[in-house]
Amino acid sequence: MWVMAMVALVALSCGRERSNPIDPNFSGNDALAPPGNLQALGGIGRVSLQWNAVVSNDLKGYGIWRSTSATEGFQRLTGEVSDTLITTGRTTFIDSTVDLSQSRVFFYRISSVDVQDRQSDLSTFVSAEALEDNRPPAPPSDLSAVADVVSNTVTLSWNAPLGDTAGLVLTGLHEFNIFRAKDSQDSFVKIGTVSSTETTFTDDSALETDATYFYKVSAADASANESGRSTTASISTGATGVSAPSNLRTTSKIGEIELTWNAVNDPNLIGYLILRSSDTQSEFTSVTSDTLFTTAQTSYVDSLVTAEQVVFYKVQSVAIDPALGLLRSSLTAFVDGVSTADDTPPAAPSDVIVSLDDTNLRLVSVSWTPPDADSDGGDLTGLSSYRVFRSRESTTSFVLLGEVASTVQAYQDTTIDQLTNYFYAISAVDAVGNVGPRSAAASVRTKGAARPSGIRIATGPQQLILTWNSNTDPELTGYKVLRFLDPANADPDQTFDTAQTTFVDSPLVAGQTLSYRVVAVATGGLKSEPSAFVSATVESQLLAPRSVSATGGIGRITVSWMANKESELTGYRVLRYLAPSDARADATFETIQTTYVDSPLMAGNTFVYRVQALGSGGIESELSLFAAADVSSDNRAPETPSQLATQLTGSTVISLSWNAPTEDANGEALTGLASYRLYRAVGSEAAGLVILTSPDSTKTSFNDTGLEVNTTYVYRVSAVDEAGNESRLSSSVTRTTESTSDVSAPTNIQAVASGDGSRVTISWTAPSSFTSFRVQRKQTGSDSSSGIFTTVASSVTGTSFEDTNVSSGVAYTYRVMTRLDSDFSDPSDEKTVLVP
Repeated sequence: MWVMAMVALVALSCGRERSNPIDPNFSGNDALAPPGNLQALGGIGRVSLQWNAVVSNDLKGYGIWRSTSATEGFQRLTGEVSDTLITTGRTTFIDSTVDLSQSRVFFYRISSVDVQDRQSDLSTFVSAEALEDNRPPAPPSDLSAVADVVSNTVTLSWNAPLGDTAGLVLTGLHEFNIFRAKDSQDSFVKIGTVSSTETTFTDDSALETDATYFYKVSAADASANESGRSTTASISTGATGVSAPSNLRTTSKIGEIELTWNAVNDPNLIGYLILRSSDTQSEFTSVTSDTLFTTAQTSYVDSLVTAEQVVFYKVQSVAIDPALGLLRSSLTAFVDGVSTADDTPPAAPSDVIVSLDDTNLRLVSVSWTPPDADSDGGDLTGLSSYRVFRSRESTTSFVLLGEVASTVQAYQDTTIDQLTNYFYAISAVDAVGNVGPRSAAASVRTKGAARPSGIRIATGPQQLILTWNSNTDPELTGYKVLRFLDPANADPDQTFDTAQTTFVDSPLVAGQTLSYRVVAVATGGLKSEPSAFVSATVESQLLAPRSVSATGGIGRITVSWMANKESELTGYRVLRYLAPSDARADATFETIQTTYVDSPLMAGNTFVYRVQALGSGGIESELSLFAAADVSSDNRAPETPSQLATQLTGSTVISLSWNAPTEDANGEALTGLASYRLYRAVGSEAAGLVILTSPDSTKTSFNDTGLEVNTTYVYRVSAVDEAGNESRLSSSVTRTTESTSDVSAPTNIQAVASGDGSRVTISWTAPSSFTSFRVQRKQTGSDSSSGIFTTVASSVTGTSFEDTNVSSGVAYTYRVMTRLDSDFSDPSDEKTVLVP
């Protein structure tokens, strides 16, 4: 951290002129101020200084003074310019001339110097401690080994470290030490030393044939601090005759790693195989699949990498010797690479168009439209070039073909083969090297007869049906279908010509297995390579139903299957088993549908099903595969009945109706409906709902007769399924019966309690016309029944009634209604009596 200068105390004298100890002839009237905010930071073998600039048009520079004491012995340091007064013209300075044998702590002061070479006072001093160098450099990187088979020597090259270990600043570099081991990495021996100005070494000792040599390099500074050893480079003196590529190296780029190496001079060379690994101890695998080699060039761009993630590579030469066949060199030593992160590359170019040349069959022209924004949607920050990539037969192995300037939006590929699918993609590169994503791939197929693809075979009754993808080549004239009794045979047993992409081979013998290939035929009799084999076994006239499934439900199981397409089909037979091991079905059903619902079934049981196709003339298919399901229990209540409504159809008759539920309460299909429960309360629900009736599920209405006149009734309804699950009650509806105005109510109502509290006698005066009387009572002051009259006597033909169902200490209120035929009067006046 920076250490702030300690301010020294300066004695001041009022009215006394100040003298300049550096320049006593300087009057000081227009004196330069010394620099302020001087700070010092100690480092390994050095001290770094910084300060605030002095603001003056006459400023020429600064003198830096150093001492091993805070009070004396300050000497000006020789600086960056040939001036006797000035050490530097900047506001920072690194003093790397400290002598640690003299002192560890150094003191610094600074003066300002103007254009007339007049100097200011010295600043206040600061101090810092210079540190000893006990930190080794980082190991050398990118070590490679190249063998010269002519001189029998090995040349090593590496990159010098740019910092000390742990990524710290490099404090010095003095020499490199070279180590070698033979056939294993267990016993490295030092074989040489070179100065830090050299990054190559030639091992000219005699090398044995058919051996492997491993090399490592370490770096050392002037303080004899030695780094760890580099990664290993190796060479093999094998006898394949094919040399491994030399000088393999990587270049980190935005979103990709570029590999380059020296070409191998071998007349039989066909290319190079590139292998990749995320770990030097793990297996190295080819960057492309199913190829003998990756590229015939001496460079490769690996864009299938993750930014900032280290990847390790090896390269191998691949050759084909006329006598010995395919030969591979030894693998190179691995090198590592890492792609740099890119936050704002250009967007991908668009409208990539590829076209064939009508006269030159080995020319493909590629064009595109430049991007107009960066990949994050922001403004385009610049374009430098375009990279053209190509992949053969798929979009998984793009290789860099070339790079053109941003002023060019076209590319001609002259390295193509006939009858080949090529995919092209373009990426844009900006001025700082940010490589954008590749465009959508555009493809082209060179002219010729393409090998048919997508060959499929389906079985039918005594026939096999072949289909394949249509060739789009303009020269195409048709196809040849090759039939083989044995696919191991070189020649087909029979050949058929067709212009379609479907071929039906019929009639065939059931149970026979046949194999087929398809060849495309073009103008002039040009034939493609045969397609891949497809094989199938001829089936009987009716196929067993396929995709049979069973789905359990409440009290049922639904069996479904895929429809047969034979013209002889007349229907299906569904067989039910108690277990798949049963030889005989428990039950059999026939249907012409492709779905059968087995119901009713007992909950908790498991049933197994097979399906058989039936045909005209009594033919039957084989049985299908088994399908099983469980019968579920019904624990779901129906949905609540809706639209409960009342209508007064007589003075004491209320008609009710409602809508039946159409689903269960959870919204799923209705699993059954057995009955309804109609609840009724008199006056209000507080009086208590009781079941009035339970009509079956076919009834959605009810007439409530024999009701009291001028009385309010509350109704609610619920639905009950066959398993006894009851729905929630519906919303309540209320209806009040009417009174009969042409029937006179009794008068002169009297209620007298007996002295022993055992009864109450009610009497009244009858109207001129009546059939009978109804006596009603309510218990006054009871929370549970206050205000609610209940009938205690009906069809009373006299004019009095003795109520013996009473309790001592309770007050009762009575009223009486006249009945004339089927009509009732309004209630009489009320009379209240307290039972003693």
